[in-house]
Amino acid sequence: MVMKSNIINIEKTVDSRLIAEETGDRHSEVMRKISTMIGYISENAKLRSQDYFIKSNYKAKGNNKTYPCYLLTKMGCEMYA
Repeated sequence: MVMKSNIINIEKTVDSRLIAEETGDRHSEVMRKISTMIGYISENAKLRSQDYFIKSNYKAKGNNKTYPCYLLTKMGCEMYA
């Protein structure tokens, strides 16, 4: 029996922390660059920043504090590169 998923449009994303790790940049620098790109995107009425970068957060091990991050779609990764 084959089960079908009711979830539509599942988008694969990459966490901005992984981008920082792969590029050797600090996560704060990656976050700053993404924020700058979102500013450029928002100036263009034809583009939606959510198609590129999705706001998210994570909890750090040990201190249980919540920190911001972004999830990058394929288009977001291409733009960041």
